[in-house]
Amino acid sequence: MISEKDFLSRMGVQGAKNFMSLVAGCLETKGCVALPIKAALARDLMSAPAVTVTPNTPVKDIATLLTQSGINRVAVTDPEGRLLGLVSRGDIVKATMGRVAP
Repeated sequence: MISEKDFLSRMGVQGAKNFMSLVAGCLETKGCVALPIKAALARDLMSAPAVTVTPNTPVKDIATLLTQSGINRVAVTDPEGRLLGLVSRGDIVKATMGRVAP
């Protein structure tokens, strides 16, 4: 999985937190900070190893993992490591608001 933070950090944006960090970096330099990754491949950008959970991981454990890891989504994989889906912070919020079936 390649996150926004992966892109920003590989572009050299200091303290990369979000897209606005990129905009601020572009405004402070003589050129776009995105140019260094123009020819990059996925393997050059991605964080590894991927943070994953199983389909049976309790939502409270996923919320803790997201917070402790400083990430916004986590991959859900089967026992063979195949991607089944993603759980985002938004999914957690919806679940706690009762808008998603348990």
